Amino acid sequence: MLTKTPQKQSGFFCHHLHGASLVPLLPTPRLLLTPSQEEEAEKLMAESFSKNFIDYEEYPQSADIQNRCVSMIGRLFNAPVGVGETVGAVGTSCVGSSEAIMLGVLAMKKRWKNKRVAEGKSTDRPNLVMSSAVQVCWEKATRYFEVEEKLVYCTEDRYVIDPEETVNLVDENTIGICCILGSTYTGEYEDVKAVNDLLIKKGLDTPIHVDAASGGFVAPFVVPSLEWDFRLQNVVSINVSGHKVASLLSALVSFADECSTALCTPVSAGSSGAAPSTSRRSSSSTSTTLAPTRRHSR
Repeated sequence: MLTKTPQKQSGFFCHHLHGASLVPLLPTPRLLLTPSQEEEAEKLMAESFSKNFIDYEEYPQSADIQNRCVSMIGRLFNAPVGVGETVGAVGTSCVGSSEAIMLGVLAMKKRWKNKRVAEGKSTDRPNLVMSSAVQVCWEKATRYFEVEEKLVYCTEDRYVIDPEETVNLVDENTIGICCILGSTYTGEYEDVKAVNDLLIKKGLDTPIHVDAASGGFVAPFVVPSLEWDFRLQNVVSINVSGHKVASLLSALVSFADECSTALCTPVSAGSSGAAPSTSRRSSSSTSTTLAPTRRHSR
């Protein structure tokens, strides 16, 4: 039984939790992509603990910061720029790439459902094509949103998807394809361009989501000529995590084209072409979602 004052009890419990919980929670070396961050970043986060950044009405400046981040990342991922409603980047913050991927899958499913309803076709049994080496949150997303998994299995000498095999799995119920830019196991980039080109060659408008959690903040600087982002016609969404490669604990995701519209509109005969608002309520602790509002002729 504790007999200390509430103030002392609080200090006692904090000391106990620090010793019993935080030390064992250190990441296993070479297992987790969790770099350390600079002291200035930790101080900035500590100063923000009392702020409810998901309430944009109370803290409107947080929405402005988010929108500026959306613009910068949109340009980094080659979203169309210019003046008008059909160009630019649209996005919102998320709690890490897991939520970002959830939003990407939800957007692709709603886009597919809108199209099927408009054509008077069944919306039963949607499926998603992805590697057997995807991060576990992809399995969660398919289960949460009732989407069947179509897996491209790794082989003894191939640990990424085969573009031909991937596209061959696409059918009328496929809501999209996941391509990984930085495999969890090897860090290898999947050939997003090859998948995109095969889809175009076969006349398929199947959207591609790029899981760039590990490589999204690496490829633009190390191999800027590599085409994997919004330069490709069928790439409609991208998630990226800063905490895996940078000194700031952050993560982001981006949407493009009709998927962004489908995400924030109810099922209807067609999409309006409008992009989702960047003032979506979400945690500011780890992530952001963006979306170029370009329109493809497909």
